[in-house]
Amino acid sequence: MIYPAIYLFDILYPILYSFFYYHFMEFIIDTVYEYMALKHIKGLSDTIISLIIEKRGTISGIFQEKADFFYGSNIPNTIADRIITKSFNEQAVESQIRRAEDAGISIITLEDKRYPEMLKEIYTPPALLYVLGNYECLNNVCVGVVGSRSCSKSAGNFAYKISKELAAVGITVVSGFAYGIDIASHLGAIENGATACILGSGLANIYPAAHTKYIDKILEKSGCVVSEFTLDEAPLPQNFPRRNRIISGLSKAIAVIEAGYKSGSLITCRFALEQNREIFAAPAFPVGRNSATNSLLRQGAKFLETSLDIISDLQYDLKIKLNDNNSEIVENSTKSLEIGDETGQKIYEALSIEPLSLNNICLKLNIDVVSAVSAIACLELEGIIEKAQDEKYIIKII
Repeated sequence: MIYPAIYLFDILYPILYSFFYYHFMEFIIDTVYEYMALKHIKGLSDTIISLIIEKRGTISGIFQEKADFFYGSNIPNTIADRIITKSFNEQAVESQIRRAEDAGISIITLEDKRYPEMLKEIYTPPALLYVLGNYECLNNVCVGVVGSRSCSKSAGNFAYKISKELAAVGITVVSGFAYGIDIASHLGAIENGATACILGSGLANIYPAAHTKYIDKILEKSGCVVSEFTLDEAPLPQNFPRRNRIISGLSKAIAVIEAGYKSGSLITCRFALEQNREIFAAPAFPVGRNSATNSLLRQGAKFLETSLDIISDLQYDLKIKLNDNNSEIVENSTKSLEIGDETGQKIYEALSIEPLSLNNICLKLNIDVVSAVSAIACLELEGIIEKAQDEKYIIKII
């Protein structure tokens, strides 16, 4: 019997459509797509993604699972139904992937071999990361440097100096890209090495916007900018504690420099304790608004006076051997700027170690007041140093 063409079409079309659609979707729905799709399902958290991986070993193929898979699991029925019915916006998922690719942003999933090993250890790690720049620096020995957004100039100078010296021995300095201690740490690190900026917003919505001018230099120095949020995510208040868990999760140790008693830095420390990370704290003036580091010290945080406090603690991880002349590590990182005047050079190097008043500069360096004042004036005019509110001179960093 010969079937009319119209009937053959009606019979074959569903078969052919199913065949080509299946193979097309098999090509499109790769691991990144599936992770991204899950993240676009309402109410589906990183905790649930971790539960799925624990039960299946992989996210791959999750949208082909039958309802039976979800029975008896800790995944809520409403979320299971949304996975089974693919309740996500396919266009939004594809747009995220395409935009990231166009911008040179790597999307790294929890199952990706590029995913940072330290971060993978924490409780419910981010299911995926958007990374602009060199993601490999996240698998170096990392140290988080955090503190107040409204820090003193001396504290900002200290964060800059510490970070510069940590980067000099191959440590990736991790911080939150905020004002104050965060940006001072990033800028110090890129003098000698890499830094990782962890955002509380999407990579297409950098916050604070004023700091976007630093991104090119950070990328040039083999650093990166990281977010777990979709590209256009706004800097919502609830995003910053989540960002802080990534800062501590990536890091072997956390250094806290000036922090208020209700600051995000203490949230980072809480995560660090839960993640079994070392905490270092710089002592602060007792009655200052950012003196919470003193409380951390009373609770057992390690004393932070120089970068060597951290470096010596991590020397096994860094695979370096410190000798009796450990100060060379610090000295070598502070003498990178050559000043034409000999007196000015001495003052610059002294201020690289600690802030000093005019009187202390003269006593410490054994120079007369007239020579000191003249050299200081030249350094100020050149924008190299400045006077802080406590009448001490410091290196100008920002």
